[in-house]
Amino acid sequence: MHRIGDISRQFGEAFGVEAWARDLFAEEVVRGGPAFAVSLLITSIEASLRNAAALGAWQVISPQNATGVVEVVEGLHLVQDKTYEVPTVLLAQQVTGEEEIPEGVVAVLTPDAPDVLSHVSVRARNMRVLFATCHDKEPLDQIKVSAVLATTSLRARAQECGTREDEGGARRHLHCVRVCMACASRRCRARR
Repeated sequence: MHRIGDISRQFGEAFGVEAWARDLFAEEVVRGGPAFAVSLLITSIEASLRNAAALGAWQVISPQNATGVVEVVEGLHLVQDKTYEVPTVLLAQQVTGEEEIPEGVVAVLTPDAPDVLSHVSVRARNMRVLFATCHDKEPLDQIKVSAVLATTSLRARAQECGTREDEGGARRHLHCVRVCMACASRRCRARR
């Protein structure tokens, strides 16, 4: 992705292409290839694969650390043009994959499972925004209830939770999201 992006930006600048087109070109090349089609197929059977492999509830698409005020939104598309003045963690009920991540957002958590090569997934990685899908309703409900009850600050950290050996003996790193919620008026140990 970076090799294609660097070269396409240089060519784009040389040919006078607008900046937005230069920035999106590499994404579109990757999404237009066979890897994207295979990724869509895997997404359709992902829940079964995660259960069989005992991978847990979280799928971390863009592993970053993030701290911000929680805002619950129905869909990422409804706020993609908004600018947040304080670091914000969005709990978006719907993410299709075609949205933009709003300015000021430091994390997007969702029950949806957009493709890892979707526009929003690539954007999250490029913008260094935590982006994670939770395949279990309970952790997201806990975050949602805390956000509704009080002004809540949330610290989310994507980290290695352990390793697992596959059938061939290779060690696989498991990632999860550790979440700490605290009232914004109190200090959270995880913020330090």
